[in-house]
Amino acid sequence: MQQRSSPLRRGAAFLAIALWLAGSPASAGEDPSLVREGSIGAACALISMAYGPIKMVYALSGMVLAGSSFLWTWGNRDVAMKVARMSLGGDYVITPAHLRGADEIRFTGE
Repeated sequence: MQQRSSPLRRGAAFLAIALWLAGSPASAGEDPSLVREGSIGAACALISMAYGPIKMVYALSGMVLAGSSFLWTWGNRDVAMKVARMSLGGDYVITPAHLRGADEIRFTGE
């Protein structure tokens, strides 16, 4: 059985294609850096959509580990803070500076 797409879905697809075709400014062809910057920004957004949740899971698990290390060491705050700084520090999103190589991606803290 073949499913037909709804009029809303077809309209949204048509609108997206029309905006994509008509939305690029006329000066974009003359200025290749504008196209390059736009593509770097789009790449940052796409990579951050995958990287961000992984980093959040790492940070949350680090907080659980920091809390348990606080309990296991009978309240030694220094040990718990080292674990917390290591897991909570670092970058949560990818920026254009990361993709250009001007800045280093830090998954963990210092």
